[in-house]
This record gives sequence, structure tokens and C-alpha cells, in this order.
Amino acid sequence: MTSKSDRGLILRTKLLIPERVWRIATRPASWVLGALPEQLKYKMGLRARKASIPYSLIETDDVVVQIGAPADLLKVGRSRSAYFMNLVSGNGKLVVMEPDSDNCRAMEAYGARNGFSDRLIVVNAGAWSSDTTLSFYESKKHPASAVMVELSEATPEEMRRRGYHRVDVPVTTVDKVFAEHALPLPKVISITTNGAELEILHGMSDLLAKGGPEYISLAVTGDRYAESMVEFGYEYLGDDDRGFTFRRVANS
Repeated sequence: MTSKSDRGLILRTKLLIPERVWRIATRPASWVLGALPEQLKYKMGLRARKASIPYSLIETDDVVVQIGAPADLLKVGRSRSAYFMNLVSGNGKLVVMEPDSDNCRAMEAYGARNGFSDRLIVVNAGAWSSDTTLSFYESKKHPASAVMVELSEATPEEMRRRGYHRVDVPVTTVDKVFAEHALPLPKVISITTNGAELEILHGMSDLLAKGGPEYISLAVTGDRYAESMVEFGYEYLGDDDRGFTFRRVANS
């Protein structure tokens, strides 16, 4: 899939180098960003993102879903959940699905500090195609890098050396969350998980049958996204700061 101008320079650079090298190289910038006042860094970040997809697609009364909300990205001003919270208001809602309890508490605390609690729904569960329990490797030092055990390319011994431990977490479907909260169709669903994106989409069959969401944003963690999204009734709209955004095809 060809790059577009909407894809951020940071993401393009990250895709070219190994993950461990990337972490070392970006440590000073993360420290600086983490030290900035919270409101300042998100105000600056929103100004930089507001004209780019998927952020530019969101209006105040929209319902938006963010799947995956690690606290380390929240701290350094890169949390999509935080930006989405700043964009919706009035009748708008942000639904966050996140399996890690610490990450959920961090997101709820951010909402409370900034007066966003009324527009925020945090679901402490992973997203999947059914209700079940899945095993993940996670690291408290790097919450954004949690990955399902069956999707990990490293051995258990290697994951332990890297500081990861295995945990079992409950997962559910996006359909079930929307039914339980009696929510209208979402405008945007952003899925920034590590390889589970297409499985999560299979847990949205009711929403898709009703004509929503209008847009789906997927992180760059797999191949053949464009071809797979056609099967769900979506076409490629453009590259974004995490991966690709797709638009629902009319009458699909």
C-alpha cells in the first residue's frame, strides 16, 4: 500500500528500524514530552492533528471508539483516546476498550482531570470476535507493546528476558458493548492493537449490518488490510498517524 501525505513522518521512520532501536532513539523525546504539562502537550498535539485523518473526520456529537489505550502513550501526549475526548462533546461519546486495569484507570483519571467524564465510557476488557479469555504478553514498562501469546513471534523465554509476563484477560465484542450501553452507530472506530484488528472486526457484525461505522482506522500491524477491508465493505481513504483509515462504501 503506497504512502500518502497523511501518514506522519514519525510513523514512516518507525517502520524502517527495529523496535528496540526505536525505543532507545525516542527515549529522550518521550522524557521531554512526559515532563510537559498535560494540557499544553495535548493542546499542541491537537492543533497538529486536527486537519489529518482520522481526527478531521470527528464532529462534536459523534460516537467514537478507541480500542487499545496504553498509559505510556497517554503520558507522552500520543494517546488517541485523549485526542478523541477533546474532539467530542454535547451528545458525543468516546468508548474506550482496554484490557489492562491500570491503563483504564489512567484514562478515567485523565477524563476526570479535564472535565471529560460525561463523554467517556471505559470498558475494562479486550476487544475480540466473541466473549472469551485470551492470553497476552504484557510489560508495565511498555504498555503499548502488549501482544497476544498466539501472535507473538518470540519464544516465552525471550519474552521473559525482555521483561514481559503472561496474563489472561477477558475479551468481548464491540457489538455487545454497544448493545449494553444502548449507543447509536459510531462515526469512527480506531483499532490500535498488535495484530488482532481483523478478528475484532468480526465482532462488529451487528454494527456493520446496520451501516456503521462510517470510518475504521487500523494500526500498521498486519498485511493485506486493503483487501481484507473490501470484504467488510470498506475502501482505503488514506494513511494516518498510526496506519490506515478506511471509508464505508455506499450501499455496502
